[in-house]
Amino acid sequence: MSKADYVRAQPHTLGHTCHWPGCTREAPPAMWGCSQHWYRLPAALRTKICRAYRPSQEITEDPSTARAKDVGALQTCADPRGPENNTHLEAIMRAAPVVIAAWGPTSKLPPHLRKRWKTVAAMATKLGVTLHCLGTAKDGQPLHPLMLAANTPLAPWTPPA
Repeated sequence: MSKADYVRAQPHTLGHTCHWPGCTREAPPAMWGCSQHWYRLPAALRTKICRAYRPSQEITEDPSTARAKDVGALQTCADPRGPENNTHLEAIMRAAPVVIAAWGPTSKLPPHLRKRWKTVAAMATKLGVTLHCLGTAKDGQPLHPLMLAANTPLAPWTPPA
């Protein structure tokens, strides 16, 4: 059986959780984290992690040395968004009729990314774009839609001071 066939045949999580600091969501064993965090990683790093995955390592709890090394690198990854992220965000903000911020509380982010929202808010202000959200967390950050009702109304987001 190929690695891809093995991964597809497994129950969704087998009790495996996301490795992102502070996240407790379940995640497929072949992925390092839940979808929200997995796709924040640079594509090259995701590829390395997938290649290092050994079928059944989530059962034996014995990851390959290469996988452990790649996963460990994520904790200190200087730019998990990639070098062109701001360019893409600006293009999206210019083109979209409504721009929704939805990253959730900053306490769930690695410490070196907790002020990223200031860059995004400044970018929107520079472009004359109003950011909207589906409510705010205790720290004033826009809520992530994962746990919100489908009919939650949009409202303009005012960045915290």
